[in-house]
Amino acid sequence: ILTQSMRLNLQHYMDVIVVHKKNLLGVSIIKTGNECLYVLKTQQAANYPEIEIYNQKFNLIKNIKFEGLTDFLPADWQNDGSLLLTVGNNRGIETVLIDTKGKEQFRFKLSNLSFSIAHLVATETLNIKNRGYLSVVYSASSSSNRSVMVIFDQNGELIWQKEYQRIFSLTKSLNNESFIFGGLDGLTEIKITPPFSP
Repeated sequence: ILTQSMRLNLQHYMDVIVVHKKNLLGVSIIKTGNECLYVLKTQQAANYPEIEIYNQKFNLIKNIKFEGLTDFLPADWQNDGSLLLTVGNNRGIETVLIDTKGKEQFRFKLSNLSFSIAHLVATETLNIKNRGYLSVVYSASSSSNRSVMVIFDQNGELIWQKEYQRIFSLTKSLNNESFIFGGLDGLTEIKITPPFSP
């Protein structure tokens, strides 16, 4: 229980922003340059989810619509803020990387999987010797324990794809040289040695 003096301290050091937003499905924070942006996932009726990007004063600066958008996560790509999208359409499931202005950086169609992708689990980036690497984990629905780990190079080319038992988390090593993920198979580390040769 907060005492009165603690409440006063909190009021002195904290600014609280209350935003009433209907149909809000999720919120993330993305850093681009020296600015932090709020990224909201919203959905109107039966339409595809939309992305709304706000500045730190919570003024809307960009509304992004992608046909077939199912999910997204922030991605610290090439030392700047980006968004990694999962898009489903008549071409199948695609990974799409965009910047905060909505400009597409690369797009890749996922294939050769033993399961249907249902969830975007996590994404992580490495920057090694001025080369960028983007790792993404997707999982099946709860009816299957399958996940897939994919790694892209800085040109958006797929350099690694492998299925595992369900993966729950993804991070990078402290020395910024490898991706580390954990799941039903235990803990796995994939070290990147440019040019990448797993």
